[in-house]
Amino acid sequence: MVYHNLISGEINLLHSNHYTAAVMVEDLENIVSTGKIKQDEIPLGILSSVQSLFYLGIQAISGKKHGGIYSSRNYYRHPFAPPTAYLLLADIMRVTENLNFEAKGTTKQLEFKIREFYEFSKTLDKPRKVNKKFIKVADRLSRFFKELSHLASQSYGEKYSFSR
Repeated sequence: MVYHNLISGEINLLHSNHYTAAVMVEDLENIVSTGKIKQDEIPLGILSSVQSLFYLGIQAISGKKHGGIYSSRNYYRHPFAPPTAYLLLADIMRVTENLNFEAKGTTKQLEFKIREFYEFSKTLDKPRKVNKKFIKVADRLSRFFKELSHLASQSYGEKYSFSR
C-alpha cells in the first residue's frame, strides 16, 4: 500500500518516521546485543516520535470503539492522522508479527500489540540491564522499524540510508 496517497497536506506518517525508524533499528539492535540500555541510548526526540506514532494508533482504536468519531478531545491537529497511523501499523505488523487479518480475533491481537509497543517505548529511556523478555520485545520492535524503514525507502523510489 502506498501511504502517501492516503495522507493529504502536511502530514505523511511514513516519510516523517523514516529517520526515526532507522535510528530505532540501530539502537534496538544495540540493546538486544548488549543486554542493556545505556544512558541516552535513544535520543528523547526519537522516543517521542515513536510514542506519538503508537499513540495515534491507540487514538484510532479508541475512536473505532466510540463509533469512529474523532472529537476535539484528540490532540493531533490532523483528523486523518489516527486512522492513517492505524493502517500503517496494521500493514507493518501484518508482516512483522505474522498477523492474518482473515482469521478471527486478529484485530484484537493487533490492538494489543499496538498498546504493547506504546507502553514498551515508554520504558526505553531508563538505563539498566534488561531481561530476556525485554530483549524479545525489543527484537520484535526492531523488526517493526526495519519494515517501516523499508516501506519508506520504497515509497521514495530509491534507497535512503541514515546514520548518526
